[in-house]
Amino acid sequence: MNHTQLLNHAVDLFRQGHLSDAEHSIQTVIDANKSNQEAYRLMGVLQSLKNNNYQAIICFENAINLDPNNNILQLNLAKALTASGRHNEAMLLYKKITRMLPRNCDAWFNYGYSLMQTGYNHDALGCFDKSIEINSLHVNSWVNRGVVFDSLKKYADALACFVKAIEIEPDSIEAWLAQGVTMHKLRQYTDALASYEKALILDSNNADAWGKRGTTLTAMQRYDEGIHAYEKVLTLNPDDRYYYGLYLHSKMMLCDWDGLDDIFHSIITDPDKYIDIDPCVLLGTPASPLLLKRAARHFITEKQLDDEVLYTAPGRRNKKITIGYYSADYHNHATSYLLAGVLECHDRNHFEIICFSYGPDIRDEMRSRIMSAVDQFIDVRFKTDNEVAELSRHIGIDIAVDLKGFTADARIGIFACHAAPIQVNSLGYPGTLSAPFIDYIIADHTLIDEQSSRFYDERIVYLPGSYLPYDNTRKIADHHICRLDHNLPEHSFVFCSFNNTFKITPDLFDVWMRLLRRVPESFLWLLEGDNTTRLNLVREARRRGVSADRLIFAPRMAREEHLARISLADLFLDSFYYNGHATAGDALRSGLPVLTCMGSTFASRVASSLLDAVGLPDLIAHSVDEYESLAIELASNAELLKNIRTRLMRNILDAPQCNTKQYTIHIETAYKKMHEIYMGGLVPKAIVVDHIPDTDLDRN
Repeated sequence: MNHTQLLNHAVDLFRQGHLSDAEHSIQTVIDANKSNQEAYRLMGVLQSLKNNNYQAIICFENAINLDPNNNILQLNLAKALTASGRHNEAMLLYKKITRMLPRNCDAWFNYGYSLMQTGYNHDALGCFDKSIEINSLHVNSWVNRGVVFDSLKKYADALACFVKAIEIEPDSIEAWLAQGVTMHKLRQYTDALASYEKALILDSNNADAWGKRGTTLTAMQRYDEGIHAYEKVLTLNPDDRYYYGLYLHSKMMLCDWDGLDDIFHSIITDPDKYIDIDPCVLLGTPASPLLLKRAARHFITEKQLDDEVLYTAPGRRNKKITIGYYSADYHNHATSYLLAGVLECHDRNHFEIICFSYGPDIRDEMRSRIMSAVDQFIDVRFKTDNEVAELSRHIGIDIAVDLKGFTADARIGIFACHAAPIQVNSLGYPGTLSAPFIDYIIADHTLIDEQSSRFYDERIVYLPGSYLPYDNTRKIADHHICRLDHNLPEHSFVFCSFNNTFKITPDLFDVWMRLLRRVPESFLWLLEGDNTTRLNLVREARRRGVSADRLIFAPRMAREEHLARISLADLFLDSFYYNGHATAGDALRSGLPVLTCMGSTFASRVASSLLDAVGLPDLIAHSVDEYESLAIELASNAELLKNIRTRLMRNILDAPQCNTKQYTIHIETAYKKMHEIYMGGLVPKAIVVDHIPDTDLDRN
């Protein structure tokens, strides 16, 4: 066969699916004639189908060298560049191609896709509009147009695009999935699930649909069903670490511990396997400070948030320092409970306080209180990260305080866009964000000692006492309550732990069950989760030789009522890897001693920080054996426990973090030092805030 016949034969083989034979035929032509443009073109198409994008690019470039004015070859090359992630190069080509082929729908669509991938969302919309103008039934243009609107927080416009795409092509899995994502963001979880179900009807082995279904079920706290969805993902894609992390967290939420000991052992012995797990999930495991730092760095890198910051705000003197607090939790939430008093106590002679809210618009008591406490309360739910950062710079925020970090509904991208010249990690995420655009982390000497400071990429701000604030104006129900009101035995010893269920781990539960066996007629009082969690804990207790009636579950109730009932227990047992934070603070402020075991990470030292601050270091164990022995001693020695409770009630009044005004002055001192360092043209450095005695609290 001559070269033309051989290429025609290759095309026939190609159409029949015999790609290897087709490739062999084309390569034969290329070897014989290095000037055969059609052979290079066909080889490029074949390599693209095989996802060998690097080889495809070479083939198309060779073809273009032989026929420089062939716009279709240019389009093929641009597509290969896009497929290989070389979007900037692709965009330059598409810009040229769309001038030469202004009515080519495919060119406009791919141009828009590359623009979308590089963050030029508004330009991408223009391209998709152009492709739809050429072909109003181009489904992928409608879908990607909706995805861009979604990224711009224009959710109604996004949904309209997805509806149009589905109207054109009801079997478009991409449209159903994209619609579900937007509905999830709008917290329309039932509708989101329905969209994912449509996608799964079309392809029951679509891992993306299963994964998105799992995240929505998890958001609805339907962890059992979420686990099933994640298991499907991991069956289809065993190496998917993102969904593996969500799977692990859901199991921990349900106290479903099958296989958990092996996972924990692996986290200790082979940490490299876990650097791509969500850092928030790792906090509840025996992950080392180094692993947490590496996981945070991996998260920032994967999200492409580690580019060099180009923006630097001009310094301004002789004005109030403007503090921006950024959170999704300005409602009845632990963060608001901790922060509200500080916001109210800020010195308005020297500070302007602005809250940026990107969470749900829940009009409850705490939201109203916070809105009343600050100079401005700005709802930025429907602004992009860059728009929020631009608004912050326009307002003149001097110090931007991230109250979320990596936690649920976080938007760390706002800080990657550089909302302020000084940016601070505070309160929300207990650990390093390992982000080049975060300057400081708020801590104390117990949380981060000299040996562990190397595990934090931020400069450390050491507050006196504990880093955790407390609102001393909080309300506690004042009506008389007794144990019988809460199904507690009147004359028995009651251990309690009101930490979230994912913090209860098998090794911790082993200790708790030994305590119940060793302390006669003692009980363990836990916060009630869903029915599956309760059944799992009861089953695990029985496995350890403890009857179900030794576990008492406290129903959820209004905060004031909950704070009142805490003191009915005798001893709060803290969790190991992720301590009680606001929960432990609530217990101490209510007069209930907290027993903790100090770990090596920020999250595992918070209760130790609180206990040091209230002068009860003797309740800090330094090993599991010591934790267990101290619990036995306290449960067996009524006089000792009474003395500790007396000390707690006396010391709590002098603890800096329990004096909201004093705590606020401490944090303001830190803010002033940050600002001074910046205004002096110096790089951020560690800050130590000295304790301010009560006698010096007068701001004047």
